[in-house]
Amino acid sequence: MVTNEERPPEDARATVKSRIKQTLGGLGFLKKAPQPAPLRSNSLGSTARSDDGQSWIGRNPKQQAVALGGMSHHNSSIVSDDDADNSTSSLQRKNRLTQYLECDSLALGDTNSDGLRSVCWNGIPVDQRPQCWRLLCGYLPTSSERRDCDLQRKRQEYKEYVAQYFQKEPRGENQWMSSDIKLVKKDVPRTSPDIPFFQLPVIQNALERILVVWAHRHPASGYVQGMNDLVMPFLYVFSAEFVDRSVLLSKDAAVVSEAVASIEALLPHIEADSFWCYNKLLSHIQDHYTDGQPGIQSKLAKLDAILKQVDPELHVHLQNEQVFAVQFAFRWFNCLFVREFPLPLLTRLWDTFLCEGDGFPDLQVYMCVALLENWSPLLLKMDFAEIMGLLQCPPTAGMPMRELGEIISRAFQLQLLYNNSCLSGSD
Repeated sequence: MVTNEERPPEDARATVKSRIKQTLGGLGFLKKAPQPAPLRSNSLGSTARSDDGQSWIGRNPKQQAVALGGMSHHNSSIVSDDDADNSTSSLQRKNRLTQYLECDSLALGDTNSDGLRSVCWNGIPVDQRPQCWRLLCGYLPTSSERRDCDLQRKRQEYKEYVAQYFQKEPRGENQWMSSDIKLVKKDVPRTSPDIPFFQLPVIQNALERILVVWAHRHPASGYVQGMNDLVMPFLYVFSAEFVDRSVLLSKDAAVVSEAVASIEALLPHIEADSFWCYNKLLSHIQDHYTDGQPGIQSKLAKLDAILKQVDPELHVHLQNEQVFAVQFAFRWFNCLFVREFPLPLLTRLWDTFLCEGDGFPDLQVYMCVALLENWSPLLLKMDFAEIMGLLQCPPTAGMPMRELGEIISRAFQLQLLYNNSCLSGSD
């Protein structure tokens, strides 16, 4: 059970946001003065500008600012974590993270923790991501002296949960839980069927145990379809600590199987770490899974209200084509973009989400708006069938890492501009 003590305090998150906001202001990105519309390399490999001469960034002076470093013309269509990791700024970020990770204490209320979240917000170097994610999820102890002992204790605790709750053929289960387990067994093989790593029996068994244990410990909601997707990034990131990422994402099932077999002794640790971080993630979005799913419903309404202000032309076009947020964004909210982005991009996006703590569901609404704004020049030329095709299968496979960073920055800027406005509604 996640306690209040494990949650990052409001003042810590406010400090991080304040620093980023100061950066925006210092760079002039929050000013309302008009700017010329830059060309942008989109994920389809071409430059895009809206028909009226304005860029994807917005359709009025207030929306033409780009947060956190401005637009950058990046023509690569190859998605790679290493593209970001080899830049000068990323090397500097890596050095700063090394300093934070080696501190004796990163208590959530102190300056070092605020600095860690601030650095991680802009993306975590791939070799430091597992350690940072454990810290950001409140799973890894902040004291370096306690880490080994506490990790051993938490991993043992999860092992006991498995022994207590998980049975291959449940007997004596009440009908409700038995139904949950059947649903888990049905969904696990469907998890990323195009990635051999997630089709390995040893990984599917781990995923099944995580979901069944979580459902037993949260009977108010139990297992809900889509939860399986949210475990996937954790299994991938913590496995990539020991196996090269390119191997984990290989389409050669034999190569993947051999690599995973080589770390068989470590798989229980990977599974336990994934469970605890998954548990923390879901603690922020419990209202996605309670009766009526009020969390998702409120986000859908908020998305519609904000899009109407940010891009009224697109909003009207979607309305005219009878395209409504629930038809595409429900899955975006429910699965946190797991099905919309390839894993290298998804884990970069989740770096920011995990830094936000229990504030990430709100940022996710603005991420949806920023994505729609990004694809607006394409969507405005499409009919219903074409729009649904794009939004249900977004053109993200070739999106450069830098472009994703720009969209995340735009989402944060929109949050600053609209979150306290009556236009954005309430959660």
